Amino acid sequence: MATGLAKTSTYLAIFITALTSVLWISLIMQEKGWAAKVTAYYTVETGAWQVSVSQGVVAKMILPAKLTQFLSFMKPAVRNTEDFAEWLCGIAHYMVLVSDICWVGKDLHFASMGLIACVFFGTFMNWCGAAMLAMWAFMKPRESVRLWARIIYFLTFAIYTGGLCQYIAVASRLRDLPPESDQVTFGPNCIAASALCIIQLIPLFLVLVFVGRTLEEAKNEHSSYQKKQAREETRLQNQMYFAEASYGDAGANYGAAGTAEPLGKETLGWEMGWNPGQQVLSPSPAFS
Repeated sequence: MATGLAKTSTYLAIFITALTSVLWISLIMQEKGWAAKVTAYYTVETGAWQVSVSQGVVAKMILPAKLTQFLSFMKPAVRNTEDFAEWLCGIAHYMVLVSDICWVGKDLHFASMGLIACVFFGTFMNWCGAAMLAMWAFMKPRESVRLWARIIYFLTFAIYTGGLCQYIAVASRLRDLPPESDQVTFGPNCIAASALCIIQLIPLFLVLVFVGRTLEEAKNEHSSYQKKQAREETRLQNQMYFAEASYGDAGANYGAAGTAEPLGKETLGWEMGWNPGQQVLSPSPAFS
């Protein structure tokens, strides 16, 4: 069991894992606050997968309150990124000059799904890293477990950061909506998500710096090495035993074949094609 600074670092890493997991889930549940484009005619506000389209600043300032309330019933039925993509593609179908806005909606939809997938998969990896660290600290310290905790925490940071960056890159294309401008505002949720990506570096730093090789881990590694060597020696001995046993059987069979009884006289005569009772004449000296 880990003690001292390694134990404290483990507790802190697990606490940060739980905190960031809850905050990430809370952020993607927000309906607004990720990206927005405000124009004089309309306003587009996005969440992780929600999208709302409302009247612009000029319409709210010029039109009376009753007329504004009446026109609110005529706004598009856009609730999520899929509806937003279909709405933009419908506009692009009838207006050739704005045909590119269809891809803005489609790309935003795929980027939103990618962000959500990265958040859930990153949270799963985050807890896997915390579990590996807890196994190392409170169960049986092993070098492989400690290295896997480092790798998983690094992958978690990469997944969170990659999902957020691709969403910001695609959401910035809202500026291509007519009238084209650079006025795309990223809300507090994007800022909070960026802060969570930075906070995710803390467990990685703790695992790399304060969770290192301990005496108990060295003993476990040495014991594991001895068991491995014993298994290897047993395997080699078994191979040598079976090889000797196979060689002994082959030698016994060879010896049995070498001491076989000689053929009898009758059998020998039969093999040579003459009658065993017939007298065999020796050749004449003149022909020898």
